[in-house]
Amino acid sequence: RNKLNEIIGTVNDLGTLSVAQFTWDSNTSSPAASVTRTVPQFVLDNLYSQMRGCVLNADGTVNYYLNASDWTEKADGTASDLTGTDGNVMVEIPKFYYRITRSGTETTWAIAAAPVSGFVVHPAFVKDGVEVDYRYYGAYDACYLDDTDSTYKSGLNLDDMTSNLDLSNDLLASVKGIYPLVGVTRAECRSLASNNGTGWRQLDFTLWSAVQML
Repeated sequence: RNKLNEIIGTVNDLGTLSVAQFTWDSNTSSPAASVTRTVPQFVLDNLYSQMRGCVLNADGTVNYYLNASDWTEKADGTASDLTGTDGNVMVEIPKFYYRITRSGTETTWAIAAAPVSGFVVHPAFVKDGVEVDYRYYGAYDACYLDDTDSTYKSGLNLDDMTSNLDLSNDLLASVKGIYPLVGVTRAECRSLASNNGTGWRQLDFTLWSAVQML
């Protein structure tokens, strides 16, 4: 399905405190926990606590953050609006560092929220050649904003939506309560996403990879 996106406490020792990691042995039928270390809970808490629901302005700035346990509220406790009036509903994902190592049939993915020797910034956070501190991931499968009547619409379950779209003016959107847009091509989604303004795009491979790794 289409999505829209915009624009760990560490120690010097790689030992036991700086990273969260996961090892998979291709000789087994299911992934297995790392055989060399455990993951301190504070590492995971630090990573995931930095991911926040938010409503994003058209220029890519955060309009406001959402209450982590109740998205009907802003972070300050006042009522939120997830219908698109205040902007697209997104998830803010902070920059992190990663390393992949392989030994025989074992592959280990490791992540850290701060620089660690041997780790590099995940490529999701190099956007248009510039390293960024955050990426924004659509909270909802994308619908679209119809420029003709300024309403959010679904894909109507049609196999081909092309004749219903204005690819120069309609906008790919992430808002609550609208059935996802279907019956569109990748190129059409890219056009609709870019119509939101500078930095907006269809979910790209590197950001999807980062989310999978997390």
